[in-house]
Amino acid sequence: VHVVPPVIITCQADSFESGLPTYFEAAIVSGGLPPYTYRWSFGDGTLGAGETVAHIYQNAGNYTATVEVSDSLGCSTSCQTSMIISPTLSADFSVNTVVGCSPFEVSFTNLSVNGVTHYWNFGDGNGSNETSPVHSYLAAGTYDVYMWAYSGTGLDSAFVTSQIVVNPTPVANFQMYILNPTTGSDSVQFADNSLFADSWLWNFGDPASGAQNTSTLQNPLHVYGANSTYDVSLTVSNSFGCSDFIRNSTSV
Repeated sequence: VHVVPPVIITCQADSFESGLPTYFEAAIVSGGLPPYTYRWSFGDGTLGAGETVAHIYQNAGNYTATVEVSDSLGCSTSCQTSMIISPTLSADFSVNTVVGCSPFEVSFTNLSVNGVTHYWNFGDGNGSNETSPVHSYLAAGTYDVYMWAYSGTGLDSAFVTSQIVVNPTPVANFQMYILNPTTGSDSVQFADNSLFADSWLWNFGDPASGAQNTSTLQNPLHVYGANSTYDVSLTVSNSFGCSDFIRNSTSV
């Protein structure tokens, strides 16, 4: 008499989102006499067959799947695996603008579906777990932004990326030199000390000088018609369209 040990099996499932395949696998540990047959009940009223199977749950919820394994002698055993099927999760977001001048404030709008918690990596060493954060980039550069969305179970996650370009902003600065101050001269030489500037717009605060009240030279000379105190302003820009402004007073 030959006695065949009973079939001992294990079973497992992987991937738990509604609308997407959940994969099941049964494995013979020992016992039984091959060949084996596998009959699955997925806990939602549907059935399947095979050592490895894929099933799509249409609705989120708690399910218990059962597999019954029989050998060639008709001996059988079963295994169960329980799972939480989460709603289909997708990650997405939009930004109000992707290119700007430093410091550059960006508003992120979360467009994820079925995400319960979220995490943002702004690409500059900072992050956030707000749903739709606002972030300021202080330094020029190109930044890869990542956003992760997590399901209610915390088991499923999805992420999406975007890129933010922050252009350098010039820094306006200048000095003023009165030419021959001992003679009471009204001629003032202006010296640009700005950083990262490609264009200049001066306003000498002297509207009486007409068209001579402004200049686009980097280091202009202006002659004032009367001794007084004038507010001089300088606006500098660069090739990225970023600009800065400064105003100082001078007495001549």
